[in-house]
Amino acid sequence: MAQTSMQVLSHYWREGSTGVSSVLAGFAKATGDQRYLSLLADVEQDIVRPYVQFPGFFLGWSGMGNFMLNAYSLFGDAKYLRNASKVARGVKKSQGIAFPRNQLYHFSTDFGTGSAGIAPFLHRLMQVKVSTTGVSDFNFTIDQLLA
Repeated sequence: MAQTSMQVLSHYWREGSTGVSSVLAGFAKATGDQRYLSLLADVEQDIVRPYVQFPGFFLGWSGMGNFMLNAYSLFGDAKYLRNASKVARGVKKSQGIAFPRNQLYHFSTDFGTGSAGIAPFLHRLMQVKVSTTGVSDFNFTIDQLLA
């Protein structure tokens, strides 16, 4: 039987499309170069997903949603805010402030996989919805200087 190779792509912030898109968005805004916007349009399609395995920041919904809020702050396109709201609905299926970490076998409060990274995304989304100026990124990126 012939073996086929399959390319597996990640769409998360730590090692995938969301992280790459975060960089492309910053470059696009800083330089105004249309090539970055074109690449961003291609890559960001991989971020808008109906199902994601984990709620966390590094490898889950919250990192993806935070990118959407960054893109909304940078470009003002309402599609990013709509997508961030969709992401939040996926995250909020957990109860209270406890979220399961990667592999879903216990609760986590750390930044990368738990509530310390999830809660700031949800809070930021609430603030953006009531603010006309946007809310700066809690993740210490330079995006707020570019907006």
